[in-house]
Amino acid sequence: MIDDIITPQARFFSPDAQSVLRGHENRSRRVVLLKGSLVQNARSESRGISARVTKNGRHGFSSVASYSEKDAETVLRAATENALFLDGRAASPRPTYPALTGGLVTPHRDIIDTEQKRIIDACKAIDQHVADKYPDLLSRTVVYTEDSQGPAAT
Repeated sequence: MIDDIITPQARFFSPDAQSVLRGHENRSRRVVLLKGSLVQNARSESRGISARVTKNGRHGFSSVASYSEKDAETVLRAATENALFLDGRAASPRPTYPALTGGLVTPHRDIIDTEQKRIIDACKAIDQHVADKYPDLLSRTVVYTEDSQGPAAT
């Protein structure tokens, strides 16, 4: 689970602007078996932070592909500077959206971090089942992919 380093950064929100600070984590996995042999085994995770600040209808945005308290502060300050820069050069204010209530948004589903070995073993079991049921196949490939949206197998 991603640590909440975002909430404490609210102290850097500009009092006369609307600020949104967001942290994200992306995960990706891929296992490929070709005729029972493991030919690909990959797993990656990445994290980042982005901020959007609105001042009189002018938006400032900033992001970084890392996840620390210092990064959150830096991104928020840059987005605020961008919004103030644009607002300072605008002829007239634009309508703004109603203010949102603050808070932490939790994931809409639990993140289950299955061991890579269990995924490989499951793929091998599927491959063995196909090999036993269809012994005359000339080629067989079992592919497991998973990203932040969830798993898929072919």
